[in-house]
Amino acid sequence: MASTQTPERIEPSYPKDRTTLGGPRLGPAGWARWAWRQLTSMRTAIYLLLLLAAAAFPGSIFPQRSVDPVQVRTFFENNPDVAPWLDRVSSSTCSPPHGLPRSTCC
Repeated sequence: MASTQTPERIEPSYPKDRTTLGGPRLGPAGWARWAWRQLTSMRTAIYLLLLLAAAAFPGSIFPQRSVDPVQVRTFFENNPDVAPWLDRVSSSTCSPPHGLPRSTCC
């Protein structure tokens, strides 16, 4: 018949106070490697894709002057309370990045 002894608990070799634990000290190259790995992780890619989708959403809902100016005018006539706010944030115009000609964005 087997004996039913409880196994002896083995205490961990690391300190129980987690504040004293420290990893290796990182120099500039170590920080650069860490930053690059964070930027190229799948989690960052997913967040950036979600951010891009959220930024593109208003452009698919509101008409744009460069595509159809008549539809923009109709939208502004039908929505006089929203139109001034959209015009302030230039939602219906296409603004290229600084220094690039207007033809690069529209």
